Amino acid sequence: MIPVLAAVALVVGIVVGSFVFGGLAQTPMTAQQQEAWAKLEASGQYDPGSIHLAGTKYGAAIWSATRQQGDVPCVILTRPGAVEENQSSAGCRASTAETDQVSSAQGTLTYKERGEDYMLWATLVDDIGGNPAVFVQRQSANEPWDWRMQYSDTELKQAEALVAAGFNGEMISILGYDGETPVWTGNAPDGSGSCLMIVLDTGAVAQQCGSGYDQIALTVGDTVYGVLTSDRSSMLSITRIPGGAR
Repeated sequence: MIPVLAAVALVVGIVVGSFVFGGLAQTPMTAQQQEAWAKLEASGQYDPGSIHLAGTKYGAAIWSATRQQGDVPCVILTRPGAVEENQSSAGCRASTAETDQVSSAQGTLTYKERGEDYMLWATLVDDIGGNPAVFVQRQSANEPWDWRMQYSDTELKQAEALVAAGFNGEMISILGYDGETPVWTGNAPDGSGSCLMIVLDTGAVAQQCGSGYDQIALTVGDTVYGVLTSDRSSMLSITRIPGGAR
């Protein structure tokens, strides 16, 4: 059997936009970003020379950095006009000395733009190949809650198929992806426990439910899906079975 792990952070909110920086390649800085970088370097909170600009989105700069001689990866958000002190926010993963589980790190900023209040998240995770990636999402505090807003058109089509199968749309979420296929979690329609779900190409829903996610294994074709959990994150496990399920 060939196990593959994909770490995904679960973010709750009204997401009106999202973006992904993969690979965390260094990005050229503007004069304003160079000033923000200098302040971060001077703070002494991060390993010298480890702070790099991963990209920009929604007027914010997203930075990667490390602490404890590279043992603790961090993600940092800076944005002019942000409510937070020093107009920056950071989140770091647990040290590898503290846990052997894959965890995520998240920074959050709040700001006002054209009279509208926003909250911005940047979440540092590993993709399915083990490479670092940053997910950036934004929530508007002025828009009414609608669980459909957090999904793309393709994801929403699958979410509506799950609702048609009896799942509560406000209680489902995407745990991770197997290629382009979302793997969903949610409460069982009858309230008996938690479920892993995949919407098949036919529109039918493959699901497996149990009393806890760590006890659920969903088999679809030659693939077994599961959930590994820790205090800080949930992780999708994908296991390929040569020759198909037996």
